[in-house]
Amino acid sequence: MELVDNNTLAYYMNKACDMYPETFTKYVATYFPGLGYYIESINNQASNWRDKTFWQIMNDTGPLPLGASSYVPSTGENIMFNLTVFEPFPFHETFSYTVNNEVNVPYFNHSVDLFIIDEKPLVYYMSTACKKYPDVFTNYSATYFPTLGYLIDSNNGLAVDRNTDKSYWKILNFSQPLSVGVSSYVPRPGDSIVFNFTINGKENGTGHDTTTVVTTIKTLATTTTTSAMTGPKLRYTVRNKMVKPYFSHSVQLSIEDKQPLIYYMEKACNEYPGEFKTFSVSYKQPFNGYFVDAINGVSSYIPTPGDEITFRFVHGYDHLPNHGKTTPSPNNCNCSCKAPTGG
Repeated sequence: MELVDNNTLAYYMNKACDMYPETFTKYVATYFPGLGYYIESINNQASNWRDKTFWQIMNDTGPLPLGASSYVPSTGENIMFNLTVFEPFPFHETFSYTVNNEVNVPYFNHSVDLFIIDEKPLVYYMSTACKKYPDVFTNYSATYFPTLGYLIDSNNGLAVDRNTDKSYWKILNFSQPLSVGVSSYVPRPGDSIVFNFTINGKENGTGHDTTTVVTTIKTLATTTTTSAMTGPKLRYTVRNKMVKPYFSHSVQLSIEDKQPLIYYMEKACNEYPGEFKTFSVSYKQPFNGYFVDAINGVSSYIPTPGDEITFRFVHGYDHLPNHGKTTPSPNNCNCSCKAPTGG
C-alpha cells in the first residue's frame, strides 16, 4: 500500500477496507479521548477481555509503541494485526545498584533498582544501567584479565589512579566488600550493591564524562593456535607491527550461539593467557556497547562461521576519512572481518 503524507495507521485500515472489501471486510473500534481508537474487532473476529484476547499491532521488530490513531507507518514497513492472548509480565526480583563518590569534586551518588535476569554477572548490570539510564550512568571502562575477569578502571568518567593516590572502585554489598569481582558475582534479590570510589582508605566513587579507550594486549612472539574442536569456528587475531615489541597472535575459537565478539576476546584470554594477556574496554552508551582501542561496535558484532577477525594496532590518523595512507576496512572499522588477504 502506498504511503500518503503523514497519515496514521487508522487511515490505512480504512483504505484497505475501501480497496479490498472482500479481504478486509470491516473493523470495529472504540475511541478514547487522548488515546485514540482501540481496535475491538477485525473481519468480525472480536477481542474478548474475558478470554484475555486483544488485537496486537506489530511490525518486523515487535509490538508497536503507539496505537492505530497515533502510529505513522514508514516506507517498506510490514504492519500486522495479530489476535493475541494477553500474558502478564513475569515477576522479576530486583537489587539496588549504586555508584558513589564522596572524594572527588563533583561529588555524586546515583542509585537505581535493576531487575535480576537469570544468572547474569554484575558487569552485565553495569551495561544495563548505562543503557536504561544514560543521563545518570554515562559510561565505565575496565581491563580484562585471564581467569579473573574485569577490573574496573573508571565509572561515569571518574578514573582510578593505582600508582599515585592508589584510588580504586571498591564494590560493597550491604557495606561489606565483595569477595569476587564484577565478572563473577551474581546479584541476588534484595542485594544492595555499591561502587564506592576509594583513595587510601577514604571511601566512595563515580563521576560523569567520557572514558578514554585503551586496548592493552601485550605479547612478544608470533603464534598461531588451532584448537582441537568440532563445529563452526572463527579465527581471532591480534596484530601489532607499529610499536615494539611487535607481535601477531592468532587462534581458532568455536562459535557459540549468538555471543558477541567481546565474548570471544574474553575466551581467548582465558584459554590462551600466554598470548592474549589483557585488553581494556570502555562502555559507550551512545554506541550501545564497548570500544576496544580504535575499534568500535565490538560488543554488537556477532561472529558467524568462517569469520577471520583481526585486531591491528594502527596510528589513529591512518583511518581518518579521505586520508591517503590506507583504505578503511569493511563496515568502517579496523576489524578485518571477512576482508581479503592483506585487507
